[in-house]
Amino acid sequence: ASAGRKVPERVRCAGMIQKVQRLTSKKSNAAYARFVLENLDGEIEAIVFPKTYAAGLDKLIHTNEMIIARGRLNQKGARWELFVEDIILFDQARNKFVQRVWIEVSGVALEDEFVAKLHKTLSVHPGNVAVGLRVVHDKMHPPVMVDLNYNVNLTTGLMHELERFVGRDNIQLDTST
Repeated sequence: ASAGRKVPERVRCAGMIQKVQRLTSKKSNAAYARFVLENLDGEIEAIVFPKTYAAGLDKLIHTNEMIIARGRLNQKGARWELFVEDIILFDQARNKFVQRVWIEVSGVALEDEFVAKLHKTLSVHPGNVAVGLRVVHDKMHPPVMVDLNYNVNLTTGLMHELERFVGRDNIQLDTST
């Protein structure tokens, strides 16, 4: 961060865990961890303090694990470090952040065979993320939004199935609440 720029109170950093050190504090003799969170933009030293570490994050810290870490930035000399408050594994991130998946289809494509195949695909992936259809008839009229009354687990497998079925550009993940 440059001078004059306000540093956000909380940040999320995505990357791969490297150089894990499991340590014990001198003051309270409590376990904590340090690791490097590395991504395509660089790396940052991450610290998981004893209280957070003991609350379950200790089980998520493994070398080469892909994560999203949420926490507070702290400047230490010329370097920055991240005081980690929460970790989400990549496999779980979609289901935590996405509120609804919208599938865009042409009104012409809504035939019985399409609907049956979509029903079959969605029904084998029960979860917490709502699914809706955005039915497009033409460019002159707004799309019709239809709630499908399905909640799915947005696994990588389901995303690939939907992409093969309707195309990647026809799937939108909505994170707004």
